[in-house]
Amino acid sequence: MTPKGPPGPVRSESGFSLIEATVAASVMLVGIFGVMSVMPESLRSTKQSGRISVLAQLASEKLEQLRAEDLASTDLTIGVHPTSATDSSGRYYYPVPSFPEEYSLRWTVSAGPSDGAGTAAAGMRTVRIQASYSIRYTSGGQAIYDANSREVWAESFFIE
Repeated sequence: MTPKGPPGPVRSESGFSLIEATVAASVMLVGIFGVMSVMPESLRSTKQSGRISVLAQLASEKLEQLRAEDLASTDLTIGVHPTSATDSSGRYYYPVPSFPEEYSLRWTVSAGPSDGAGTAAAGMRTVRIQASYSIRYTSGGQAIYDANSREVWAESFFIE
């Protein structure tokens, strides 16, 4: 009988091979790049949602401010309010105090509402408020939109 010597090195079968590790890293990279490609659109969407919320708040606050005024107030005379301003490219906008010039707030006051036959009801006014972002106007009041333009409208009736 021959004596047995010390056993040789034991090989472990646990762990990953180089191919398995490469495949796992590739799959993980595809997932990471997929998530990263969605991020710019997500950030853009979040900004736009924030702007729309601000516009809705501006329109609501202006409507409440106008409701507190007397119908004879200059802000409730028939026409477009306030006076427009011009930006650096010569286009018109309606400035909002304490906001950048991308924000615009205007309201139109008209007699009425009408009785259905086109006659305005006495002692009443229709007020339509437009809060907008990145919208400019021609001298004739026509809106000029761009890719970032957003707007919110509010309408109410005022009685003497």
